[in-house]
Amino acid sequence: MSEHDTNWTLIASAASSLTHGSQRLQNFIDALRRLLHEDAWKSYTHPNGTHHEFTRFADFLEHPHGLYANIERVQNLVRDDPQLASDLESALSEKKGGEQNSEDADNYGVMFENSIEESSESGKQGNRRAYRLRRLERDAPNYHARVLAGEISVNRAMIESGLQVPTPSIPKGTPVDDVAITLRRRYSPDELAVLRQLLTEDDSSV
Repeated sequence: MSEHDTNWTLIASAASSLTHGSQRLQNFIDALRRLLHEDAWKSYTHPNGTHHEFTRFADFLEHPHGLYANIERVQNLVRDDPQLASDLESALSEKKGGEQNSEDADNYGVMFENSIEESSESGKQGNRRAYRLRRLERDAPNYHARVLAGEISVNRAMIESGLQVPTPSIPKGTPVDDVAITLRRRYSPDELAVLRQLLTEDDSSV
């Protein structure tokens, strides 16, 4: 059996296990670990003779010719395995490549927030979640471990560790009382006094 045929067998096993959900979760985890460690996802030949190649793991996960899986679901399935979760995030952070000779789509809908050093690096860091996990692993390992254990979100870990400044967000329709509470938490009395003045200024001439 050729290497490509072996890769296909492993991919088919992972896809089948993923379809069966919790009943075959361990089989999927074992197959995913091998896919990552052996780079089996990068190149394989389907039994019908069609050859496929990928240069980015995120594309392989989502593509119909790959696992055709939701990335967030896969992340959730492996969160109890810290090493595999870390390996997965590293693979997801690889630069965009796509499947050769096929239409590629980037499905990451990301809302950017203010954070230390990130504004200048976000364009070259790939997936935002993976980048923030690397920051935590490097600069706040305790919080990194809590994220992998599912105890805390990446966003909360970045804020509590001091690696990210929270961006105030007031959705349309938020009760005025709640807005006031948020502003009092964010600004000093002097700043609030300026805000009051600005809000009460007559802007009829504008």
